[in-house]
Amino acid sequence: MTDRIKEGDFVFVSGGGSKRLVEVKKGQVVRMGRSGAANALTLVGMRFGEVVSLDHNQKKFSVTNAYPDLDLSEINKDEAEVNDNRNLVDDNRSQQLSKEEVAAIRKEKGVDELLNTLVQKSTTFESKTSFSKEKYLRKKKKKYGTLFKLERPAIDNIAETHLPTINPSDDLPDDARSIRLRTDTVALLLHYGNICYNSRVLVYDRTNGSLEGYVLSRLGEEGQLFQVLDQNAQPNTFTASKMMGLDQVKQRWKAIPRNRGFLLGEEEEERPTTTTSTRPVNEGQVSQWIKGTEARQLLLEKPVDSLLVVDDENPEKAMDDLFPFLAPGGHLVVYSPFLEDLTPLFLKFRNSCININISETWYRHHQVLPQRTHPTVNMSTAAGYLLTAIKVPPNPAPRPRFAEKRPRDEGEEEETA
Repeated sequence: MTDRIKEGDFVFVSGGGSKRLVEVKKGQVVRMGRSGAANALTLVGMRFGEVVSLDHNQKKFSVTNAYPDLDLSEINKDEAEVNDNRNLVDDNRSQQLSKEEVAAIRKEKGVDELLNTLVQKSTTFESKTSFSKEKYLRKKKKKYGTLFKLERPAIDNIAETHLPTINPSDDLPDDARSIRLRTDTVALLLHYGNICYNSRVLVYDRTNGSLEGYVLSRLGEEGQLFQVLDQNAQPNTFTASKMMGLDQVKQRWKAIPRNRGFLLGEEEEERPTTTTSTRPVNEGQVSQWIKGTEARQLLLEKPVDSLLVVDDENPEKAMDDLFPFLAPGGHLVVYSPFLEDLTPLFLKFRNSCININISETWYRHHQVLPQRTHPTVNMSTAAGYLLTAIKVPPNPAPRPRFAEKRPRDEGEEEETA
């Protein structure tokens, strides 16, 4: 795998408060908020991990030695603090520059000159504390900055793009019918599911192929992924094969229809008829849905090591069909945005699982700076609930909690301490 970006690759571009997953192809325009836009093909030849500068006038990216996270303020922190913010009023009148003037200065003289002008034209900047001054400069640099970092698409940044943890949008995504998992939720799913090299994983989800891509990136070349699909559904390999660039996706990814009779080998698979498709299907293009018999045979021969269920409707029904395919000692993880959906499962698996736990997944970003460490305020508030457990062989004759006293035979003396 080369470090150079080439046409057709996906690149995660972040900076200035914007995060984008970009496909490098002809005609693709990368829009980075207030910083401007550029042609995606200008990324060709650059390396993953490099920092680039966006030239809005020429619509291109160029490599730079600067870094967007460096402290950009020139404030002397050794001076005794004499200012405070008690008299500051947020009435949007402190800045004397108009939006048109700001845009013109930024276009003609650049971001650094714009920051100096904003400070000079602010009527309240000098009365702020040193911390407030630095925060002001950082905020403006982030808003109008042109430095961005190029990264290879990975589990964390793909999940962060789908559902941001900081500054989440109130607008529903285009594919709102699929479940969007936060970064912390994905991490715990893979951790509690014990998704590791060469393991066998059974998945039933509504993430439109995102979770499958995350799992395949952990399985290695010999691992196997079995996805249970609802009727008329097809596996979406876009995240795994296109975004993440994984190899042998279709060889390691097996799809199987969700039909209890078919899963248990009691019914045969229904193949597409001429009424559903009039185009001839050659052997090299047969869909994984048609190959469900092969996936079923692999499941019946050997149980899976992990079972992941991500459902926002009724995960209990899915567990009734899939739980028998989990091997003893296998790890079970069920996700739902609603606590009420997991409570029946907690009671149901008390006699067949150990280490049963229901937890709410949520974490928080923190600003860590001298004398001003605090959590980030504007974050998404909830990421759903996880039920985690480990399957054990059932005990046919469980030992009662309190054994009844054995009746004494006649003539048997009572033991005394």
